[in-house]
Amino acid sequence: MRTQTHLSRPVNLRDLGGHRTPFGVVNPGLVYRTDDLSVATPDFVDELASRDVTHVIDLRSAEESAHTGRGPLARRRIAYHHLPLTAGPTPPPPPGPRQPEEMSADYQRMLNHAAVEVATALSVIATARGAVAFHCSAGKDRTGIVAAMVLSALAVSRAAIIADYARTEAAMPGVDRRMAPVHAAAGREPAVAHGLRAPAETMALFLTAVTGAPGAMPKALQRAGLEPATLRRLRSRLLS
Repeated sequence: MRTQTHLSRPVNLRDLGGHRTPFGVVNPGLVYRTDDLSVATPDFVDELASRDVTHVIDLRSAEESAHTGRGPLARRRIAYHHLPLTAGPTPPPPPGPRQPEEMSADYQRMLNHAAVEVATALSVIATARGAVAFHCSAGKDRTGIVAAMVLSALAVSRAAIIADYARTEAAMPGVDRRMAPVHAAAGREPAVAHGLRAPAETMALFLTAVTGAPGAMPKALQRAGLEPATLRRLRSRLLS
């Protein structure tokens, strides 16, 4: 059953454009990463439409998305792609800050488990007409994995990918306040109670474990069917 909850503007939104690569600059205004769009305000959804966002990728689990549905996005002619990176409700982490090694290992397991969904997300971004926004709940873990894969495919530097991920750290208190009504309705504790963070070292360890040369895709995505032609189309579309 869907939960009626307080609507608010995302606080962990950013454009993945502007990064320099050996092949050109990533075009702005084509790919956005963000925290939960299902509880975004109608005026923010109007802003997305004004930015020519025509596709939204929802990385939340089926259980999470069942609580809030698509929210005000459902009133817009925006294509919706539900590509859950977790099979069930996201379990709360153990109390206290988690170490980067633990978080990186979680990310590696998630990428291996949901390689088909991540590969499909990259395909949507490569072929969409208009801009694409992708989100999970906080816009940190699942969103961070997909953002890292998009930027890696474009041969954005490791340092820039890590810095993009770490920007979420400052947003976490705002994300927690924003998502508190959703957590409460689902019977979950606020995320900040578990010391959720986005330390740069987590993404550094993850990239070391799963990627090779700049622009090379992890073997898990190759096995999942991510074609070289899709990567070429992604680069052609997103690089100036």
